[in-house]
Amino acid sequence: MTIEISDQGDGIPKERQDDIFTPFVITKKEGTGLGLPIVKKVIEAHAGSIKVSENSAKGVTFRITIPLTPHKRG
Repeated sequence: MTIEISDQGDGIPKERQDDIFTPFVITKKEGTGLGLPIVKKVIEAHAGSIKVSENSAKGVTFRITIPLTPHKRG
């Protein structure tokens, strides 16, 4: 299953896109920098992945992919 979430905000500079999943890294004045790292951990716990990219308009697109078949934990 793939879910895409796009916005038309200010975007995330390409050089910072790898950093946004690191705890306590923030790209704006407010926030704790924990939201996206927690989201990534939950998705990875379900054998999925999350990627960020610039979208064709202004802003970014997050693509979340989670397999529909059960996976073995180990």
